[in-house]
Amino acid sequence: MISTTIEQMGCRRLRGLRRAWLLPVGLALLSACTAKDARQASEPVVASESVETSGVTTIVYECEPAFEFVAQLKDGQAELFLPDRTLTLQRAPASTLAIYGGEGGTAFSIFGESARLEVAPDRSYSCASDPGRAVWEAARLRGVDFRATGNEPGWLLEITEGETILFVTDYGERRYEFRTPEPRVHQKVAMTVFQAGNDAHALSVTLRGEGCQDTMSGAMFDTRVSVRLDEDDYTGCGKTLR
Repeated sequence: MISTTIEQMGCRRLRGLRRAWLLPVGLALLSACTAKDARQASEPVVASESVETSGVTTIVYECEPAFEFVAQLKDGQAELFLPDRTLTLQRAPASTLAIYGGEGGTAFSIFGESARLEVAPDRSYSCASDPGRAVWEAARLRGVDFRATGNEPGWLLEITEGETILFVTDYGERRYEFRTPEPRVHQKVAMTVFQAGNDAHALSVTLRGEGCQDTMSGAMFDTRVSVRLDEDDYTGCGKTLR
């Protein structure tokens, strides 16, 4: 029986982290991974059951018994990121239903917010989508290293090492991109600071490796985040994705 969860895979990734700027955050996350009740609550940050970016739809499924996976749908294919392997299945031709199949009798069928996964003749799972986690998994699969969100006004932050810092605020109305700078890491106090800017704006991001609760959903995170864009301050919560 496959029983490894997405969260457990995340703990294994953190134990192998080598990015220096993620170390303070990673240490806090590793502590959470070893706690008895370490399972993080879902983050209900999107209203739909899936996230679509550039023609790719990302869905997180929770299945019975005790099995979770991420699915990405694109161009008539379903890529399933299972705990022990990755499968690429083809959509059945001339079918009005979202049914995908592959070698060895593997079948994946989507029925609205539910799905069924058959990985062998005697191994099948009934699954339900988890909309709160889909946006986070979509970002991870795009290569984002760290993601955070906040409220009043709604905002999001995505940091990709060696590429960009994306900051979107006012519920998506304002979008800013900066080249990711070298961070200042303060390991003794589990804090990482980014200072970025361009000709028009200045951005400061502070990550603190401590517990943080979303002010609207109540979801728990492992990193407290402070953002200053020009003269405006924002606070919220986030987590490492890679």
